[in-house]
Amino acid sequence: MTAESGDDAAWYETEADALEALRDELESEDVTETRLAGLYEQVSTSPPQLWNTATAFIDIEVNEATSDVSRLDSESGEPQGAANGEAVVTEVSKLARGWWAPEIVEDCDAMITLEVRRGLPADDFASLASKELAELIEDARKNAEKARSADESEQS
Repeated sequence: MTAESGDDAAWYETEADALEALRDELESEDVTETRLAGLYEQVSTSPPQLWNTATAFIDIEVNEATSDVSRLDSESGEPQGAANGEAVVTEVSKLARGWWAPEIVEDCDAMITLEVRRGLPADDFASLASKELAELIEDARKNAEKARSADESEQS
């Protein structure tokens, strides 16, 4: 899912909330039991002489039956009700060098990319991935604020 005109702020808030839930899961559960278990496996077991990074591609899925991301509170501009987004890791892949093809990157809502470090302890992985998620969450919140400001400018 991507942000659409008029729904941008709510979309970005839903994205931030879903990524926060993923971060909370990572910080509270055994890494091997989280949605990022595949990324941990790739980062901690791949030979670094062959692969330098591993990436988890994440889609934010909104349950349309229980969430209406287009409804914003008229006073605060915040999404009404509980946004029901979930961060779904759709694929984990290694990269030897270079960058992912644009069509791969454009087709996902978020990416977490970490250096391959064979033997990386689970706690260190959780810390590194949590930092990446924190940056993505901050970016989503900033984008939501920009979208709200743009909507306010258009309305006045």
